[in-house]
Amino acid sequence: MITWSDPDDGLWTRGGAIELGLTVPWSLLQGADTLMRRHSTDLGGLVSAITGLVQDFDGLANGGYGELPAGRFPAFVRHDLPELGYERSRREPEWAASCRVAGRHDEVDLPTFQVGGWYDILSQGTLDNFTAMRRAGRPATLIMGPWTHTNWRHVVGDVNF
Repeated sequence: MITWSDPDDGLWTRGGAIELGLTVPWSLLQGADTLMRRHSTDLGGLVSAITGLVQDFDGLANGGYGELPAGRFPAFVRHDLPELGYERSRREPEWAASCRVAGRHDEVDLPTFQVGGWYDILSQGTLDNFTAMRRAGRPATLIMGPWTHTNWRHVVGDVNF
């Protein structure tokens, strides 16, 4: 459901460029859970940590993305957070290969049901998975609708579908 086929085509990178617009906000949002667990017995530390995380998240559009990741993305380092997988994928190619669906469709021996959105950032991966399953002779069903990655309602932007 709304997923990739090749993580280097929309999840971690797109056309060779780091997909910061997905990797950074997703990792920071997931980081809230990490910080809550880390500071579960220290309310003051939790408030401070979450406040700093929210400031970094809110500051992305006005300069946060400008902190280029010469190594680790600076906000991840500041909060000691794991990230979506781009950095790890570059350090551990064998792990990155395990995240790739592309080229492995013949290993799936069950019917599949792909759901994607016309406006989803990973719509190409959904379509690629569906067509590859069909080419592999596997039962596959596809539903594509007027959705984004996170908006499953009937209104996208100014259009009411």
